Amino acid sequence: GGIITLPGAFAEGQMSNRVNIVCTNLTLDKGGALDVSSNGYAVCNGPGRGTNVSYNAGGGGYGGQGGRGGSAIALGGISYGVADAPVVPGSGGAHATYGGAGGGVVRISASGTVRINGSIVANGQGTKHIQYWGGGGAGGSIFIECDTFAGTTNGLLSAAGGRGSYETTGYGGAGGGGRIAVHYQHLEALTAVRFSASRGTNGWATNDEATRWRLGAMDGTVHLSDAGLLSANLSDRLFTNVRLIIPDFSTWTVNSLSINNCSVAFEQSGFRLTVSNDLTIGSKGVLGLGVMENATVSNFVLTCGGNMTLTDGGKLYAFSGPTNATGPDHGAL
Repeated sequence: GGIITLPGAFAEGQMSNRVNIVCTNLTLDKGGALDVSSNGYAVCNGPGRGTNVSYNAGGGGYGGQGGRGGSAIALGGISYGVADAPVVPGSGGAHATYGGAGGGVVRISASGTVRINGSIVANGQGTKHIQYWGGGGAGGSIFIECDTFAGTTNGLLSAAGGRGSYETTGYGGAGGGGRIAVHYQHLEALTAVRFSASRGTNGWATNDEATRWRLGAMDGTVHLSDAGLLSANLSDRLFTNVRLIIPDFSTWTVNSLSINNCSVAFEQSGFRLTVSNDLTIGSKGVLGLGVMENATVSNFVLTCGGNMTLTDGGKLYAFSGPTNATGPDHGAL
């Protein structure tokens, strides 16, 4: 299939290149791609660029913060931009030699149907040497506006962060996830396009996530017009490490819920998930309520009327807001 891409990463102050398509209908066939990975802010550039301290380098931030490098001394980049209209690139990780560039920008405005059976990819670049201190770049932006959104499981929208390094004397932080938004008036039946806004892998924080999770890279955001893609069976990598935002969607009630090979977090303040019967989170399944990065959102409620089962490595995360002024990482049940 054909591929549309961009010339390369750019420094602050330079023209921000991007793929910008205005059309009636757009169909991206299987094997076709719009790929702007590593075509955002260059290494050590962007509002969420990672910092460099000696041999330690922080990851770039955008939709999610970048991971810290070294023994937390090299800060990861901040998150910035907006979830509902992402039009800026991801920032670069730190270290001029080994850091990774951020992901670029794809914007599509269609008066008719956008059908995704191929890939739109705006991933951040991983460190250029896995053992030499580089910080990963943050994922970029994918913004689609259309009347009807459609596509199969062959379709993928990805704005993932780049990997960090894991050298024991000078870890680099991973890049944060980017931002994806799809605004549509109609969702075609059986649409199953997949979404990924994963934080980058490796990096200093991943060596001990039990105690360093707040200092690592964070997943990015996916903003959708409505809850039409949600169902009682979340699977087939529909969402991969996604912080899902849906306007006016603060309550979700389902008879039962099964999550396998799918990882999604609901971060709206006051979100209530009610499962009338059984909730099962299985292999590679992750359900999050709240988000690690933002301690200002809280009051999440999960109600399960039947059995709650976590099996085969399935995970459930719940994050509260701060309960005192000195320990924002401590919540309450």
